[in-house]
Amino acid sequence: MKVKSILASLGACAIAMSAMALSASAAITNANSGENYLFPIVADEGNNLPEGCKLSDVYGFEAKFDKVAGENENCVGAFCWQSDSNNWAQHEFCQEGGDKDVFIGSDGTVKWVSSEALFQDGDTWGKAFVAEWNWDKPDADPPVEDNQIDFSVVSFKLLDKDGNVLGAAPADGNETTTTTTKANGGTTTKAANGGKTATTGAKTGDAGVGVAVGLLGLAGAAAVVSRKKH
Repeated sequence: MKVKSILASLGACAIAMSAMALSASAAITNANSGENYLFPIVADEGNNLPEGCKLSDVYGFEAKFDKVAGENENCVGAFCWQSDSNNWAQHEFCQEGGDKDVFIGSDGTVKWVSSEALFQDGDTWGKAFVAEWNWDKPDADPPVEDNQIDFSVVSFKLLDKDGNVLGAAPADGNETTTTTTKANGGTTTKAANGGKTATTGAKTGDAGVGVAVGLLGLAGAAAVVSRKKH
C-alpha cells in the first residue's frame, strides 16, 4: 500500500474514533429537577479515575455550572457518591448567602473536600453525582415556590486530600520528565506524573514515517478516550 493511502486510512480512523468518543460523552445526564448529573469514576458506565490513582485517593469534588442564582433565586444541591462501601452519601451546597456550609462562586464553580477519603481501597466501583434540590410544591395550598434555578454541569473534577485536581500536573508546571533514545534515533519523552508522551521521529529524513507515527498516536489516544467513556 502506498504511503498516501496509509496516511489517508489512518487519518480517517483517527477522526472516526474521535467522533465516537465525543458521542459517548453526550450520554451523561445533567442536573435538573428530574435527574442527577452522573460522573462514573470506576463503573459500568465508564472509568474516569486518572491513571496511577486509586478510589481511596478521592477526597472531594469540584463542579462548574452554566449559570448561578440571581436576585430572589436559589441554587441548592449536593455532591453525592456511591460505591461498594457506601450506599449513598452527600454533602450539600448552595448560592452565596444561603444556609449551607459550601457556596457556589460567582463564576458558577463549587468545590468541596472531605477530611477523609470518600471511597475505600477495597471498592471495585464508584460513582459521583450532582443533585439539584427543588422544593417547589405547586399542589400545596397555598402553592410553595422556592425559585430554584435549573442548571447544567459544565465540568466535573475529582480532588485529592489537599484540594488539588486528582492526577493533574504540579501547579507550577515543573514536572519531571524522562527521555528515552530509540534504536532508530527517535526519542520518547514522558512526564513522570503520567502526563502526555511526546515522540520525535527517527533522524533519517523520512517525513512520511514521522507523520504516520503521529497519526497512529492520535488514533490510539482517541481509542483510549472512547474506551474510558464506555
